[in-house]
Amino acid sequence: MSTRSASPVTSGIPLIATKAVGLAIAVVFAAEVLFAFGPLGSLLAPSLQTLVAFGGVSGTLVIGDGEWFRLLTMAFAHAHLLHIAMNGLGLWLVGRTLEPLLGASWFLAVFIICAATGSLASIFINPPNIVGVGASGALMGLFGFLLAFSLRLPPGEHRKAFASSALSVLIPSLAPALLPLFLPGPGLQIDYAAHAGGALGGAAMAALSPLFWPKLWLPVRFRQVAAAIVAAGMLVIAYGAVQLAGRHNEYRFLSQLIPAAEIPATDVAFQDQSADLVVRFPNDPRARFHRAIALIRSGDAPGAEREAQRAMDLVERHPASFTPDFRDWTRLLLAGAQQEQGRLSEARATAKPLCGSATPAERVRDLLARYALCDGRGHPQG
Repeated sequence: MSTRSASPVTSGIPLIATKAVGLAIAVVFAAEVLFAFGPLGSLLAPSLQTLVAFGGVSGTLVIGDGEWFRLLTMAFAHAHLLHIAMNGLGLWLVGRTLEPLLGASWFLAVFIICAATGSLASIFINPPNIVGVGASGALMGLFGFLLAFSLRLPPGEHRKAFASSALSVLIPSLAPALLPLFLPGPGLQIDYAAHAGGALGGAAMAALSPLFWPKLWLPVRFRQVAAAIVAAGMLVIAYGAVQLAGRHNEYRFLSQLIPAAEIPATDVAFQDQSADLVVRFPNDPRARFHRAIALIRSGDAPGAEREAQRAMDLVERHPASFTPDFRDWTRLLLAGAQQEQGRLSEARATAKPLCGSATPAERVRDLLARYALCDGRGHPQG
């Protein structure tokens, strides 16, 4: 009997990599639930800000902020319980078929590469503010590898059996795309770009498989190359985990700000709604800032100073979360509230950082001069 007609060996190999990936996504989801920002939604769904804090990907975060590690960390964060359950099922089905063929190192290497191609497709195709999470892109890549790889087998029973195994993975891998039919809501938008990018990455790896597996009846070669890919991927993920952990308090703070959909359209509307916004979002300096303006216009300078001081404290505590221009306006408002109460020397001390800086906007500098907040002649210093 010719050995060239034999199918790849698929038995006797424990699913170490499959179980490791499954355990990793389970641990990350448990952390999302335990350390969620705000109340959980249905099916233990964390908030969008929580998903960002745990590695979600978007064009703004990756391209705008340079957080390229999110191309891989996003594969381990999930949007809700059903999301991770369906991906966990898909991972098990594809893993028990593919890992025995490739071995743990090449299985993980394909998973990492497909996670990256899925994420890249997501950030370049989707709007920049869309946040993507989940292992679906990587899983579709494994499925794409499986289906494309089956074409390498000689026609006959082995190809049919292998293709059948591949198709048995397709339905659970695509099942998350059906969720909006049963659970409609804004939090259940499917990232088809990531699915397509992952599948293309997997198909490309299958097309390249003759390089590391030229003869199917022999073991897979170049496991050191696969191990290097896995090691690089793990380093990126570990680096991302350290970065995200270090910013956790900042992400928690951002989760307490006014949602974009609730920000008033104009400054006048912001001031009119400021009393309510301060109650609902007490840690948002923008609400405090506009409340201070409303109070100073109503003649309550002490109240305006209190709100402006609170806004200034929040801005200085979280400088990366607000623009320098907003910081300057907040400082100017605080100085103005102090001057309204006849405390000119204190107001000048508050405004002093603005006087010696070239960064304030022209309007800020004009107001500093008009109210003599930088020197006795009414001109900004420097």
